[in-house]
Amino acid sequence: MRMPAFWQVIAGSGHWVVHPVCCAPDCVDSLTNPAEGRPMTDRQKYLFDVSGYLVLDDILTSDQCKRLTDTLHTVRDTPEDDLPTGVRCTAISDGEDSIGDLTSIGPLFADLIDLAPVVDILTEIISPRLRLEVAYARIRKKGYKGLHLHGGARDEIDPNFMYTSKNGRIFAGHTVVSFNLTDVTEEEGGFVCIPGSHNNQFPTPHDLTDFSDGTYDASVLRSVPCKVGSVVIFTEALAHGALPWHSDDDRVNLFYKYNHAGMKWRHFWPTKEALDQMTPSQRMFYTEVAADGRKEPVLHPGR
Repeated sequence: MRMPAFWQVIAGSGHWVVHPVCCAPDCVDSLTNPAEGRPMTDRQKYLFDVSGYLVLDDILTSDQCKRLTDTLHTVRDTPEDDLPTGVRCTAISDGEDSIGDLTSIGPLFADLIDLAPVVDILTEIISPRLRLEVAYARIRKKGYKGLHLHGGARDEIDPNFMYTSKNGRIFAGHTVVSFNLTDVTEEEGGFVCIPGSHNNQFPTPHDLTDFSDGTYDASVLRSVPCKVGSVVIFTEALAHGALPWHSDDDRVNLFYKYNHAGMKWRHFWPTKEALDQMTPSQRMFYTEVAADGRKEPVLHPGR
């Protein structure tokens, strides 16, 4: 595996210590989540089924968010040839940078794969057998024009983007966990959606989908304020987007996208080097596509 220029070796230790990016086994700076998991409550089930999303506060501490954010800024400012294998930073629009694959950066980000408070909910709305499709970050700066509304009713039947609930059970299919590493207020911009649109039977009207001029119909769309350290869990079947960003401070989000282990939407796999760094629990989110519960899952070797 290519050793980036910003890695340092402690003399005589035999361990790679990354400052501030943690990218190797035996790294002393992996992130431990303070929150403990618990079963999804009846209230959470009701709100998710009605609205299509949930906000969970205090999943990460402010210190953890700062470390993650500082790491992303370091990756963004690092020459491409010096980045770990599998990591790329791309300016995808004016005022917006994308960084992925996050799990290839190392344990600091891989430790977010199987956080108990998040996985407990995913288990109930998807399946106990989960897949992580992809993990990436978005850094949005003042002047970012937003992301149009997408999701909601689809013209074709795609099991990856279906949402259904029956007999007290939810199946959400492709589901996003968005970690908020910075505070987001309604005035600044941020996550926006049409609550309940995951149950739509008709396409979203076009005039509701574009708010690049900063205006939107607040009687239909909901801007969701989020505190630093919180996560938003939402089904991809929900009509959702991002409002233009008005704050002088960057908006920083991590997007971890999950699915049923028996389905896969993207052609992406992490590198073998990234998978080899993961714990056994994290490794189970990257299995061959199969849903036969009678068989043991087969780990994917990586690309």
